[in-house]
Amino acid sequence: MRLHVSPKRHRRWLLLVIPFALLGLAAAWNWSNRRAPRSLDIATGGRAGTYLPLGRGIAEILTALLPRVTARALETAGSDDNIRRLQAGEVDFAFVQNDSSGNTHVRTVARLYAEVLQVAVREDLGLGRLEDLRGRRISLGAEGGGTARVARAVLHHFGVTEDQYETRYLGPAAATAALHAGTIEAAFFLSGMKTPAVAELLEGGGMTLLSIGDAARPGNRLEGLAYDHPALKPMLIPSHTYGEQPDGPVGTVAVDALLVTRDDVPEALVRDVARLMFTNKVALADHHEVGARLTESSDSLGLRFPFHEGALAWYRRDEPSFLAIYAPALSLGFTLFLALGSAVLGIRQRVRQVKKERIDVYYLKLESLAEMLEPDTLPEALHDMKTQLLALRRQAFHELVEERLQADSSFIIFQDFIRTQLSEIDQRLARLASRRT
Repeated sequence: MRLHVSPKRHRRWLLLVIPFALLGLAAAWNWSNRRAPRSLDIATGGRAGTYLPLGRGIAEILTALLPRVTARALETAGSDDNIRRLQAGEVDFAFVQNDSSGNTHVRTVARLYAEVLQVAVREDLGLGRLEDLRGRRISLGAEGGGTARVARAVLHHFGVTEDQYETRYLGPAAATAALHAGTIEAAFFLSGMKTPAVAELLEGGGMTLLSIGDAARPGNRLEGLAYDHPALKPMLIPSHTYGEQPDGPVGTVAVDALLVTRDDVPEALVRDVARLMFTNKVALADHHEVGARLTESSDSLGLRFPFHEGALAWYRRDEPSFLAIYAPALSLGFTLFLALGSAVLGIRQRVRQVKKERIDVYYLKLESLAEMLEPDTLPEALHDMKTQLLALRRQAFHELVEERLQADSSFIIFQDFIRTQLSEIDQRLARLASRRT
């Protein structure tokens, strides 16, 4: 025997099943998407710099600690090359300088460290000032890096124009070799303090760092440079930073190094990157000592690119919630609200009581007049009583208009009582008048 299912019941069954089926499909898609392997590319810099070893350390940590994620640190020309790759979608994260030019989709993951401008010169040339670089062969860093941009800004500020020196575009390793070979006479390095390339030059002898200003003296030329280029900050390279070199403080400028991403990179992923980077600084320090000095900061003052929401979620993880912050104020406000409400209710209750007491006074006056109405009351007295009743009713209506009485059942009963008494007086006056005639 076949069971017949009506079309109506069939439609009801579908209406119940379809939503649950859709939810199941969505959950399965989300789970499979989260479980799908993902590769992350990080644009770093050249060898002998800071970006590449630090980027390799971050890539190792992400690969080891993020499930189904494989991260790679890509060797690049530097900051400008990195920002181009990031905006083109070729990489997911990039190391850049805080003075880099990028579009509105670039977001900051972290302020990393101060990149220090270090100008290495051949010691035998006796160069003591930045102006002495006129007519010299100078490396401004790798083409596509951010070092050249900062170097040109500094040289121009000190009056050394591009037509007054021979430009070379060499990465840190190539610039080190060229200085040793004598094919260049000065090289600009923009990197973390104690960068390997500069360490090799100074510790090998025959090289020194050129001081470009007295950062310790108020109103010095470096402050003027920072005024024209807000991303640059005056600073000193301490004595003996590189073993025996330098033999005195060296004035220079620095710019913040940033780890950046795009605004379309998932918030959860960016939060994980920030979390793992700052909770594994010891492991990062194995790749470059600057890793141990990374400091969490959500300070956006002077930041070229706004923070990614995922990074802010990590930095603000310990901040109390809105309710926790404002709980005392909300509690006080609620208490005051209850107190105010209670006071208002109390006042309203008192007003009602006063109005009730006032209608009671009218009742007493009415009862007093009613008691005067005797069977043998004379017409003159009846007229006088009628006049008093009418006056009492007018007074009650006046107080009702002035809101000193309530238009409630007590007031209605009072008016009915007056009406009854006036009717009684009118009937008596009519009977007395008929007797006289």
